[in-house]
Amino acid sequence: MDRKKENKLIALCIRLSIIVIALVGLALCIFWYPFRISFTAVGAPSGERVDPTGAQLVEYWVQLIFFWLASLPCFVILVYGWLISGNVRRDRVFTSDTAGKLKTASKILFIDSLIYLAAQLVFTLLRWNPLAPILAVVCVIGLILSFVLFLAGRYVGEAAKIKEENEGSI
Repeated sequence: MDRKKENKLIALCIRLSIIVIALVGLALCIFWYPFRISFTAVGAPSGERVDPTGAQLVEYWVQLIFFWLASLPCFVILVYGWLISGNVRRDRVFTSDTAGKLKTASKILFIDSLIYLAAQLVFTLLRWNPLAPILAVVCVIGLILSFVLFLAGRYVGEAAKIKEENEGSI
């Protein structure tokens, strides 16, 4: 398989992965977050209609809005991944543009993970979310991924410099 076809296939795989991740993320935002938060804030349905208290409604909406807002940066990162896949398709992986996108995505993920971790600590202290300690693991994964993205951006940037030097010397 020649290089152009190979790059197009890799870019297609990246984009399909991004689409699947985005659909799963949307499903989380639309279905899972409201269900899980209502379950922990209001309680399991007992068969009879029970109206939530004011405190339960506050707990529900604060958590739901937070989770929705915390999800937005993740979708922005997927957009960066889509743009990077365009560079892969055009055989422009080792460029300062790709390195910059990787570093920006890294910063977004790092900040979002720290905010998410702080919120989980607050939710734990308020006893709003019994799953907060488990969700803190998500924060650690996000921090590790942000570090990996940062390193990838750094090494892609270094490779771009070497590529430019080589092209300049020919």
